[in-house]
Amino acid sequence: MGRLDESIDDLKKAVALKNEKTEGHNNLGLSYFEKEEYDEALNEFTKSIALESNPVNINNRGLAFYHTGQYDLAKKDFDEAIKKQPENSVVYFNRGNVFLNQGEYDLAHQDYDTAISMEPKNSKYWHAKGLAYEGRAQIDPKHVD
Repeated sequence: MGRLDESIDDLKKAVALKNEKTEGHNNLGLSYFEKEEYDEALNEFTKSIALESNPVNINNRGLAFYHTGQYDLAKKDFDEAIKKQPENSVVYFNRGNVFLNQGEYDLAHQDYDTAISMEPKNSKYWHAKGLAYEGRAQIDPKHVD
């Protein structure tokens, strides 16, 4: 049994003892997410949100939706997380990734710009912004700023 499996077993016990604690469900969801067991992660993140609808739990569920290809549901969660915590650069980056995967390069670019404005030294934000430019150029080679 690997460490993630041990983590899941222990977190299941914690949740069984205190089912009303949002942290237990969120952490269990994170362990499932790390194992790429996204359906289980979605289930735990949804339970966590039902107990406390905070931007961390919502963002985490959005990531699970994203990794299962449910981009519209992911975007909905990221939109909600941004409403609750508009100063969180990570959520803009995550929503930008949804837009990028849907071919909405201008919207992706806007979200990456917002994330960069908050955290200008984050190289993955700059990399993603470059991918959005690249995607736009493939659709319309004349569309280069």
